[in-house]
Amino acid sequence: MRLILVRHGESQSNAEMRFGDADTPLTERGRRQAKATARWLADRATPKMIVASTMKRALDTAQYLAQPFGMTPVAHPLMREVDLGDLENLTPVEAATRYPETWERNQDFEDLDFGWPGGETRREFFARVRRAFAQLPPVGPQQDLLVVSHGGVLSSYVAELIEGRPESWHKYFLGNCSITTLVAQRGSMSVLDLNNTSHLSEI
Repeated sequence: MRLILVRHGESQSNAEMRFGDADTPLTERGRRQAKATARWLADRATPKMIVASTMKRALDTAQYLAQPFGMTPVAHPLMREVDLGDLENLTPVEAATRYPETWERNQDFEDLDFGWPGGETRREFFARVRRAFAQLPPVGPQQDLLVVSHGGVLSSYVAELIEGRPESWHKYFLGNCSITTLVAQRGSMSVLDLNNTSHLSEI
């Protein structure tokens, strides 16, 4: 069984370099990325199901990916991006200016109890991501499961698989519409391909 992770296409908040899970739509470039990813996967995947975050940018990306297979994505609320509370929709400069002490604490990736005012702590977020992936349905040995979600969700999951430390998420940057392929073998999951963006070379 393969688990294929796809980060959503470029969103308006990505293009403007704004933080958070604000429900912004895909940009035109993001739609092109999603279409290119769909074409690439059409000849290389055999999905039993396509699971997506409930957020618009992820669901819209998933709908593009589902079209070649005649499928409908299944929305999964636990796959949403981390809730950054008062930081939502701010740029890095705005965040550092308005919350200087909190911004400094944010640089300590080992601080699992860190959270922006009104948002999730890292500990809460990582636990949610674990629950999200634990709830995915089993699939057969020759089938794939596609998950379309966000950078924070997917990077922390990959970091936990590789290092056993989701707080190392920052080491595993995943670009918009990148493809990360995991393979289940003997009861464990291993990384076959990480942050593959070869299909986006002309976007």
